[in-house]
Amino acid sequence: MSAVSDVEKQKATGESRRGLLASGTAGPHLDSMARLLGAEHYQQARRAAGERRPTAEERTATQDMTRHITVGIDGSDSARAAAVWAAGVAVRHGVGLRLLYATDVEPGMFGTGPNLARGLRDRGRTRLDEAEATVRQHYPDLAMDGEVRAGSPLAELIEASRTAVMMVVGSRGLGGVAGLLAGSTAVGLAGQGGCPVAVIRDLTPVDVMTLSGPVVVGVDGSSASAAALAVAFEEASQIGTELVAVHVWSETPLAGRGFAATRASSLDMLARNAERLLADQLAPHRVRYPDVPVRPVSLADRPTPALIEQAVPARLLVVGSHGRGGFAGMVLGSVSQNLIQRAPCPLLVVRGSLAE
Repeated sequence: MSAVSDVEKQKATGESRRGLLASGTAGPHLDSMARLLGAEHYQQARRAAGERRPTAEERTATQDMTRHITVGIDGSDSARAAAVWAAGVAVRHGVGLRLLYATDVEPGMFGTGPNLARGLRDRGRTRLDEAEATVRQHYPDLAMDGEVRAGSPLAELIEASRTAVMMVVGSRGLGGVAGLLAGSTAVGLAGQGGCPVAVIRDLTPVDVMTLSGPVVVGVDGSSASAAALAVAFEEASQIGTELVAVHVWSETPLAGRGFAATRASSLDMLARNAERLLADQLAPHRVRYPDVPVRPVSLADRPTPALIEQAVPARLLVVGSHGRGGFAGMVLGSVSQNLIQRAPCPLLVVRGSLAE
């Protein structure tokens, strides 16, 4: 095959991927995902590299802060690990990294008037500097800035998500981004934020740099699941790793049914239907990402334990914010909430529409 035809094939693949976003196949909420997956600077890097996948150096050269990933910083090791993880994603996608320190102001914390503002700014700046120094050890050339805000950490993070391509938080907070110890900020941000939200649990900055294994994604046929699947394929392609697509189905509809033969036949039908749903969901992405090896997993189980088990050896778990059981007005689905507390690897929650 000629070099020209190779380039044309890769161009067609890129156009096909962008067509998925434009068509709304992954749901009507794709503005934030288009900011992540349809990176203009990344496309510029690809064109400059002759449509091959650009190197890390070439992606870094296209970065500015117009498009950025935002990380919640509070001075904890967990937040610094989140910043290092986010920096790796930023480099892959050719975007910048913004470190955000936000805290509620307590009466008398730093005095009053100018002293209050100065004390808040100084403490926040110190913690941002510490996080930036950690990131620079691994990504010295990454475009990065920092911001100190006075206000509710959750409200400030949600506001920041309106212009970010991704939000990233740790799971063990010290103060600044308060509530992360119990996961409340992460849950609120994942449910109300304007872009995908990553939660980095129980990892150090060194751990983040040694992550390996596949990308795992939960698939249930909902719009949020479709959005998560689009993001998961892109991440697996960028990283160069296997994608494990997990569909969990339930035997509950058969509870109390009579004869064993009838029950066995019904179970077989449910299993075949589940495999067909999974295959149908994967089909368009397999075409758009021929470079990604895919391992479909369909099993009868409960969603949370099944996804946790599959994600134990993974480098990333991707889920939608709501599944088929969600209802209008829910901030976040129960599976996503449970995984924020229990995921054994970095978790990425992608919001979707409940208009099924």
